[in-house]
Amino acid sequence: MIEKNGGGSILNILSVLSWINIDEGGAYSAAKSAQWGVTKALRLELAAKNVRGAGLHVAFMDTDMTAGIHAPKSSPKDISRTAIDGIEADLYEIVD
Repeated sequence: MIEKNGGGSILNILSVLSWINIDEGGAYSAAKSAQWGVTKALRLELAAKNVRGAGLHVAFMDTDMTAGIHAPKSSPKDISRTAIDGIEADLYEIVD
């Protein structure tokens, strides 16, 4: 959210796969890594306007996309709370 008088925060939802690759997931990891790079570039470009850019790196979130994955998953509600807490704590990288 960007406030009218300048300032605010932009939060990009990323993935821990922006840091690593897994079986047959190279293209997905590359795309998430590129998105992480865009997040860092926006952070630098918008800092003068008092706009913060942060990245939320999520492992498995309980969504339709992860329905077939049998691993521990975080609820979207919990991830939302983690995101808000991270922004309020002035973090640039938030990990759930």
